[in-house]
Amino acid sequence: MGRMRNYLMLCVVAVIAMVGTLLLKVDVYADDIPEIAVDGSVSGNMKGVSEQKYVFTPAEDGEYAVRLDTERFADMEVRSDAGSKLDYEYNISTGNQDTTMQIYRFKLKKGTTYSIVITRGEYHDVGAYKLTVKKMRKPASAALSMYRTVFVGGSGKVHAGEYMQAVVTYDDGLKYAQNKFCFDKFYDDYGYLYELYYADAGEKWNAHKGACPGGKVGAKRTISLGYGSRQMGKIDISFTTIDKAPLSSVKLGDNSIIPDCYYKIKFDHDGEAIITEIGQTSNSGEYKIYEYVNKKLKQINDHQWSCLEKGKTYYLITDQSWLDHATDIFGRKINIQEHKYQMLNVGDNSVTLVKDVPEKVMTLTANKDGYYTLYSTTKYKLTLMGQNNSYDWDDARNLDIVYGDGSGYGYRGKNHNTQYWVIKVKKGDKYVLSMHEENNSGGTLTLTLSNLNWITDHDTGNLPPQIYKSRPGEDGVITYTCINCGFVAKETYIPAIGKYKLQYTKCSYDGKEKKPRVVVKNRKGKVIPASNYDVIYKNNKYVGDATVIIKFKGKKYTGCLVTSFFIGPSSTKLSNVSEGIKVAWSPICDSSRYTIYRKENDGNYVKIKTLYGVDNSVYIDRSKHKNGARYTYKIVYKSSYIDYVSSIICYISRPTIKSLSSNGKNMIKVRYGRNAKAMGYEIQYCSKQNMKGAVKVVVGNNSTTAKNITKYIAKGKTYYVRVRSYNIDAGRKYYSSWSKVKTVKVGR
Repeated sequence: MGRMRNYLMLCVVAVIAMVGTLLLKVDVYADDIPEIAVDGSVSGNMKGVSEQKYVFTPAEDGEYAVRLDTERFADMEVRSDAGSKLDYEYNISTGNQDTTMQIYRFKLKKGTTYSIVITRGEYHDVGAYKLTVKKMRKPASAALSMYRTVFVGGSGKVHAGEYMQAVVTYDDGLKYAQNKFCFDKFYDDYGYLYELYYADAGEKWNAHKGACPGGKVGAKRTISLGYGSRQMGKIDISFTTIDKAPLSSVKLGDNSIIPDCYYKIKFDHDGEAIITEIGQTSNSGEYKIYEYVNKKLKQINDHQWSCLEKGKTYYLITDQSWLDHATDIFGRKINIQEHKYQMLNVGDNSVTLVKDVPEKVMTLTANKDGYYTLYSTTKYKLTLMGQNNSYDWDDARNLDIVYGDGSGYGYRGKNHNTQYWVIKVKKGDKYVLSMHEENNSGGTLTLTLSNLNWITDHDTGNLPPQIYKSRPGEDGVITYTCINCGFVAKETYIPAIGKYKLQYTKCSYDGKEKKPRVVVKNRKGKVIPASNYDVIYKNNKYVGDATVIIKFKGKKYTGCLVTSFFIGPSSTKLSNVSEGIKVAWSPICDSSRYTIYRKENDGNYVKIKTLYGVDNSVYIDRSKHKNGARYTYKIVYKSSYIDYVSSIICYISRPTIKSLSSNGKNMIKVRYGRNAKAMGYEIQYCSKQNMKGAVKVVVGNNSTTAKNITKYIAKGKTYYVRVRSYNIDAGRKYYSSWSKVKTVKVGR
C-alpha cells in the first residue's frame, strides 16, 4: 500500500509539472500577445507600461535583425520558444536621454516562434517606440539627393547629412530610406553603418570623412556615401558667395522653422534684432547676423542683439561649429523681434526714462564736425553708452566722450540733479546712444541735445599729456588738461594687456635653441605691435620646460608676462613583436641614462628598466603582457624627472596557424587559433619566401578561424602563409606580431 501511495504521488507531481510547463508556454505565447511579421514593423507607446511583448516566426533559417527605436532608454530581449534569452551575433546601440536606437542580430530557425520582450529603463517610461524585424540582406547601392547643393564658400563646416536623403538598395531589390541624418552617418535597420566622405578634384572618393569645411568660392566637391570600403553613391556640391546663393528670407516677428544655415533679413527701421529660441528665456548665440562688405562676411552682432540699419540686406547664419556638439539644430523654432531706435535731434527734450524701462536707445546723425552736449535732468545716476558706426557694444568707449567719465558717467551739478556729457562727432556719421538709469527707480529723465564749439572753451594743445601706462589686466589712460582752467578735458584709454600666444607650446629636441614667435593682444583683441615689448628665452635648448619672458616697454605699456613651452624627445614608437612590446626612441646627445616606466590600462606607472649609455634607443619589454590590455610608456632622461609619454599601444597576442591544406582546385584553406580579445585577423600569402608582394586578406570577425583563399592561387605552386590579429582601441588600429610562416603546396 505504501508503494502504491508513493507511486500515485509521483504521478501527481509529474502531471503538475507538465501542466506548469504548458501553462508557462501559454503565458509566453498566449493569443493576446501581438505578432509582428518578418520584414514588418509595429509602433506603440509604453507610457505607464513596464513591459511589452511581441512574437514572430521566421519562414526560413538565417540571420535576422531586430531594431528598436524609443523616446527613452529601454531594455530589449529576444527569447526562444522555451523562454530562454538568446545570445546575439552583433549589436549596436546609439542615442541620448531623448531618443535611443538598438539593433541586434540573431541566427534563427524557420518555423520556430520567438518572443521579443521590451522593458522600461530604470528611471523613465519608454514612451513612443517602433519595433522592426527583418531578414538580413546585403547593401548593393545607394542613391543620394540633397535639397541644397549650393553652399556659401568659406563659412564653416557643411554637414551634408542634414540636407540629404539616402536610399539604399539591397541585393534583393528592397530599399531603405534615411532622411536628414546627424553627424554625417547613420545605421540602417540591419545595423550596417553608412558614413559620408568628401573629395576634391584629383582625390580618392574617401579622401576625407565627416563634415567638410566650406570650400573656396567656385570650388566643386563630391560627397560620397560609404559602406565599409565601398562607395555606395555620390552627389556633387559647389560653393559660391552668399549674395549669389539661393537663400530664403526671414521676416520680423517670424516664429520660423530653421531647416537651413543661411537666411536673408531686412529691417524697416534702424534698431536691434533680438533672436530667441521658442521656449527659451534668453537670447541664443547660435544665430548670428552678418553684413556682406567688400566680398567678405562681417559679423555685426555680439551673440545677443545687433544694431541694424534701415533698408540694408543682412544675413542670418547659424553657428555651424555648434553643430559638432548638437544632435539637430535644424528644425528648431526661433523668434525674431525688432527694437526700433528713436532719432535724436538738436534741441530735443522729450526723451524720458520711466520705472521698469531703464534704458533708451537713440540714433544721432551729425550735421557738422564738432562737439555735442548731452544735458540731462534727473537726481539718479545715469550711464551713457555709445558707438560710432561700428555697432560693437562690447566696449562703450568707441564713442569719443571728451567731457564725462570714460566709463560713461556724466559730470554732475552742485545738487547732483543734472548730468552732462560732451561727445566729439563728424559730419554725416551715425551714432548710437544708450542711456541707462541704474537705480530703476522710475525717475523721469529730460535729455537735451545741443551744439557746442568745444575748442573755444578749452585749450589742450600746449600741455603734454599725462600717461598712465597699460599693464597686464589693467587699462592705461592718456589725459589732456585744459591750460586755462586745469580741467581734464579729454581721456584716451589704452586697453589693458590681454591674451598672448606662442607659435607652439611643444617641440622636439634637435640640439638647437628654440624661439617660438610671440603674439600679444590687448583686452579688445587687437594685436600689440612687437616694438612695445622684448622677448627673452631661457633654458630653450635641451629637453625640459623652456621659459619665455615678455617684457613691455615704451610710452604706453609696462610690466611683464612669463610663460613656458616644452622641449621633448624627437620621437618615441611602440610596436607589438613576438618577444613582447618594442619601445624605440631617438637618443638625446647629452643623456647617458634612460629610465623606462610602464603602466597597464589606467593603473600606476611601474619602473621596468634603466639603461646606461648615450647610444641606447631601443628596449624590448619581455614582461608577460595581457592580451587586449592597453600599455603606456614614459622615459625619464638623466635624473631631471622630465618625462615624455609615448602613444598608447594595445597589446595583442599573435595567433598560431593550426593547419594549411589544399583541395587541388586552386584553393588554400587556412585554420588558425581564435583570439578572444581581437576584432579580426589579417592573412598574408605569397609564392616568395620573403613575402615580397604578398596578398592581404582581412577577416573582420574574431569568431571566424578558418578562411578559404582562391584569389591568385595557381596549381602546382608552393605558398608561404602567415597570420596576425588586430584590435581597434579609441579609434586606432593595433596589430599583433605575425605568426610563424607555414607553407602549403597546391595539388594538380
